[in-house]
This record gives sequence, structure tokens and C-alpha cells, in this order.
Amino acid sequence: MKRRVAITGIGAITPLGIGMEKNWEKVKKGVPGISKIEFPGSRLFPHSFAGSVSNFDPADFIPKKKMIKLMNREAQMAVSAAGLAIADAGMDGCYSPHRTGLYLGTGLTSGQLPDLIKLVGNSIDENDRFSYRHMGTEALPNCNPLLSFKILTNMPLCYISILFQVKGPNMVFNPWSGNTAQAIGEGIVAIQQGDIDCAIVGGCDSKTNYVGFLTFTKLGLLSKKGKSRPFDKNRDGIVLSEGACILVLEDLEKAESRNANIYAELSGYATVTDPDSKSGWHPQPMRGPEVLEKRTEVLEKTMKQAVSDSGLDKDGIDLICAAANSHPVGDLVEARAVESLFKGRAAPPVIAVKTLTGDMIAAAAPFELAVCALALKEGILPAGVAPGESDENIRLRFCKNKPEKKDIKTALSNSFEFGNSKVSLTARRYS
Repeated sequence: MKRRVAITGIGAITPLGIGMEKNWEKVKKGVPGISKIEFPGSRLFPHSFAGSVSNFDPADFIPKKKMIKLMNREAQMAVSAAGLAIADAGMDGCYSPHRTGLYLGTGLTSGQLPDLIKLVGNSIDENDRFSYRHMGTEALPNCNPLLSFKILTNMPLCYISILFQVKGPNMVFNPWSGNTAQAIGEGIVAIQQGDIDCAIVGGCDSKTNYVGFLTFTKLGLLSKKGKSRPFDKNRDGIVLSEGACILVLEDLEKAESRNANIYAELSGYATVTDPDSKSGWHPQPMRGPEVLEKRTEVLEKTMKQAVSDSGLDKDGIDLICAAANSHPVGDLVEARAVESLFKGRAAPPVIAVKTLTGDMIAAAAPFELAVCALALKEGILPAGVAPGESDENIRLRFCKNKPEKKDIKTALSNSFEFGNSKVSLTARRYS
């Protein structure tokens, strides 16, 4: 028999604030955290609107100053969020380090632009072309020897493991939100199977810089107007963001035995691979209904499996936290999948948190799951995360423009953004 899994701690550092309490208050009221920022090279882009974390000082959370210098921004936020989550759970010393696991999602960490420019510049050959030979013989031997601590994608996980003495399974997933949702799912499964008693799960990312903007501009995914408006008929792409969100998961019985504060129970997890995911994000498929239908089927299957894994049927879902990130095609595909899943009955109300935060990429999934957990615990549907102007092709029911008290018992959180991994997670109100 599978053991039950509880969320007992949440640590969040996002554009909405530091600490989940501040974040939840803004989500409830629909207060956005997107603003215009400046960074080296920002003038080269159509806009520089992003979800940036302000007033964050890693020294407030990390006592080892030398270690802070080795970390990039993503790692600093991840370690700080982990400390907040562990303190929130009140589980310091409750579990053996060997019975505690760490499952973290990270982005394609990039390091600082001056370091990268020097690295690339030294990799150019005599024909002015990038050369792997030059990279190995000229660039790497002459770069800062500590650079690897800032650019390797597993380093945020390493720092959390070292600082908080997590000696059970340590696994890193990257670079998209779906991969972070898989990290959460693997933590759930490990507890359910009795492999560990406690799991620290979550993700971190920062794309509010030149490399992030350049990457998503080249991919054709960035909003041209700098507005994050999921499901809105005027949506034109994503708004980049940054942040970290860490959750503490425990065997529910053990959490109850120590009188832990339980936010919600995690009851269902499904991950489905979409081998042709790229076609679902390109405008071209809009001309081919069969491609759109194929993408819809994959997302619907993911939600069905997560609901089934939770021991429920679709009628038992009271709230959906959509993955929608303001992409013209992606939002439409997810909307159609939800409509198809609940065909024959009114779909539950839908929230799209990226309206407020922008897309935190690898940090999005745990934050959206945390929002679901608090909505369940307090019996509140958040406000202000519905489209301003409805898309006539999307027929979903959205939350109202003010917080609404509601007897919600279950929630479904989707991570359907970029990449091949599509993930849904279900949470129940604890009772």
C-alpha cells in the first residue's frame, strides 16, 4: 500500500516577494510582479519587461559568505528558498539525513555575461568560427577556474545538499518546468514507496538577463510587447522571470505524529513524453488541425493519468492551475485539452499564475503547486489571473476578479510548457 505524502513546508523567492506568505497574499489579490528592468544589453531587445526578484540579499539566508561568492543567482535563491521551506516545516533534525531526498529542477544556468564572452572569444579559430579544439586548448585553460561552480546545472542541488546535510537520493532535472514537475513527482514516489521519509523538492531559474532574453528571442517565444496574458486573445509570447520555490514533502503519518503544519496532500502524479513537442509551439501547426489535435491528446492523457493516480475521476477536481504562459499556440492547446477532458460537464475554475509572475521556467511548477496547496488549505480561489480579453477559441471558466471563498477539495496543477515532458500533479485538501 502506498504511503501518503504531505506538503509541510514552502519556501518561495519570486517577483511577488520573499517568503510564501507574501507571495500568497499577492496571488490572492491578483497583484502582478512584472516590471521594466535594465541589464547589460537590454536596449538590444524590443522591451525589457520581466519578473525580477527585488530586495534579495543571499547573506540574509546563507551564513557562509565564501560559499555565496561561488554561487550564481539561481543557486543563491534556491539555497535561500530551501532554508525558508525547512524552517517553515519545522523538521530540522526530525529525519535521518540518509532518509531525506533532494529532487531539484534547474534551468540552463549560464553564468555572468563577461565570463561567457571571454570563454566564447577564446574559442574562435583563425577562420573566425567557433572551434571546440580552441575551446579545449585556449578558452577553458584560461578561464576563471571557479567558473564551473556557477555554470554547471547541478550546482544549486549540490549547495543545498551540503548546507542542509541531505544524504539520501540527490537528483537534478532540467531545463524546463515539466522537468521540475518530474522532480516533484519523483520525490512523491520515493516517499510513497518507502524509500525515504522526507523529500526536499522544487526548482530555481533566472532568465532576466541578456542570455535569457537572447535565447528566447532566437526561439521566437518572447512576447514582443512585454505583457504576460495567458489565454488572452492578444497574447503574443512569454515574459521571462526568475525565482526559486522549494517544498518539503513528508510521509503524512510521520508528519501527523510530530504535529506538523500540513498544507495539502499530494495524491497524483503523471508524466507523459511528447516526442514532437516543438511542433506544438511553432505558429505553423495552426494551419494543420491534425497537429493541434495530436498535441491536445497528449495533454489530456497526462491530466487523465494524474487524476486516476490520485484515486479520483475528473468530477472530483475543483480547481485547475494551468501551465499557460501567454504563448499563442501553447495556451490554446492546453485550453482544448481541458475542454476535452471535461467534455459533458462544466470544467472547474482555472487560474493562470504566470499572469502575475511571468514564466519562472524551472521554478514555475513548484510555485504553482504551492499556490494550489494554499488555495485548498484556505478554501480560496485567487483573483486577477483571468484573461483581460477572452479568446473566442477558448471556453474555460476562470476565477473572478476578487478572492472567492470556495469549498475546494482537490486541485490539478499542469506543467505543459516547453520540452518533451508533460506533467500533471494533483493535490487534496488535508483533513
